[in-house]
Amino acid sequence: MSTSPGGRQQMLSPELRHRLQADLRFQRATGTAWLLGVACLALAATAFAAWLGLRTVGTVPTLLPMFVTAVAGLVAVIATAWHRRRRTAALRAVLAAGQVVVLEGRLDTPDILPATQASGRGLRVYALDGQVHRIVAESPGSDALLGGVAQQVRAAVEAASAVRLVVSAGHAQHLLQVEYPGLPPAQLESTPMDARDWADLMARPRAALGAAAWLGGAMLLGLAVLAGLPAVSGGFSLWLGAGLAVLLAWLLVVRAPAWWMWLRRAQVRGQTIRGPIQEMMLARRYQGRQGVEYALLARLDGRWHLLQTAATASALHAGLDLRGTISVRYAVLGDRHVLLRYSAPL
Repeated sequence: MSTSPGGRQQMLSPELRHRLQADLRFQRATGTAWLLGVACLALAATAFAAWLGLRTVGTVPTLLPMFVTAVAGLVAVIATAWHRRRRTAALRAVLAAGQVVVLEGRLDTPDILPATQASGRGLRVYALDGQVHRIVAESPGSDALLGGVAQQVRAAVEAASAVRLVVSAGHAQHLLQVEYPGLPPAQLESTPMDARDWADLMARPRAALGAAAWLGGAMLLGLAVLAGLPAVSGGFSLWLGAGLAVLLAWLLVVRAPAWWMWLRRAQVRGQTIRGPIQEMMLARRYQGRQGVEYALLARLDGRWHLLQTAATASALHAGLDLRGTISVRYAVLGDRHVLLRYSAPL
């Protein structure tokens, strides 16, 4: 099989340019959030190390941890800033060049990333008319793809189906758009938010707020108890206070989109995307102390949409066989989309 990119070169369409510009803003905002988080952690760690040193004697050996922590924090901030810029380099290059390459053909197999290759970090491959096109990166991204590693990708069409790929002119392995001409186009409907939409939007933030309230209440109770025990080291109270601050920061950052929409609810619209499923993806995501989480995503209208999550991959494998029309409902505020619900074909 040939691995030549082939295809024809053409100008970047206005619709795709708009999508990529929105994705660039999303990637930059995500990188900025990480950068601010790392900077705050570095400052907090440096301040804590300085407090530990100054509360004793104040000599050079006791201040040494502060300098080491400050240097380590500075290195972490620089590395995060460099990664933020590197992550958007390919996307910025596409927008600057304004040129893309279009690849058209028929699928040799609907298995784009077979499960047997996922464990070996296999790349996604579109085999069109005997030519292999390997995919390393994909734009535009979304909240659905954030932090995910593809384990299996399968087209929801049969072999020999027509497919159209748009890739970067400067990097043939950077996928920008996927279209299946044999499938009918998706329909987009924008309507005002109703009571069910608002209930779906705030369900997860309210659940997170309830769980955080129990944990935060336990921390406050611990601080009150420690305040009445003067013999206990103040370090315990400091760590409890730091944990409470981290909990509040996590609650604000993780559920910020929903809270922001609630505060600006007069400007929020409901958006429904309805159309045929193009591809299905099983992805693995790391959820911090909660361990590994698996996600099932569907490509609709060229974009990935998060449908389900589960603690095990086996619970989602059946979803890879979904075919037909699907409806996905979002709350929309500017470029921000928050999934409300979806309805799969029966």
